[in-house]
Amino acid sequence: MVDRIRDMICEPATPPVVQARPVVHPLGRLVVWHRLESPVVGRLYALVFATILTAVLAVGVWVSPSRNHLGTHRQLGLPPCSFVAISGYPCPTCGMTTAYACLVRGRLIDAVRASLFGSLLAAGTVLAALACLICAASGRYPSLNWYRVNAVNLVYLGALLLVVSWGVKIAVGLYEGSLPAR
Repeated sequence: MVDRIRDMICEPATPPVVQARPVVHPLGRLVVWHRLESPVVGRLYALVFATILTAVLAVGVWVSPSRNHLGTHRQLGLPPCSFVAISGYPCPTCGMTTAYACLVRGRLIDAVRASLFGSLLAAGTVLAALACLICAASGRYPSLNWYRVNAVNLVYLGALLLVVSWGVKIAVGLYEGSLPAR
């Protein structure tokens, strides 16, 4: 009886051992790695896509980012943005080439300042190129578990991010006095 009262009042000398088990989502992992059905052809496809994505990033290295975060695409022989020419304000995609050029040079703040959406696309391009290289080397490819990702909400989030990025670019330009650009 005395032992039971003592155990109720005093803490036990050694705490009980509780083993943690990994928390698993009921719908499975977010990213699942699968084996290629045809290892040779699959690895060739992965190398082709890695080459294309690397070429896109190499264009970012080849062009030099503009100081005003607009017009870098002109170095590729493209015409000036007609939205800027007419309104004096950048369009939603203005600054994306500059963001790529800044991101491949490691200038992350300049990339985000040029275009938040463009810098996220550039980072996605780098991740996709790495995934292709891993697939070519290992024979496994990543895929999203679409039961855990709502594709419609993902599209809405991307559109919202594009509009917010555009609004921030205009607000910063108005604050700095660089907009309207005429």
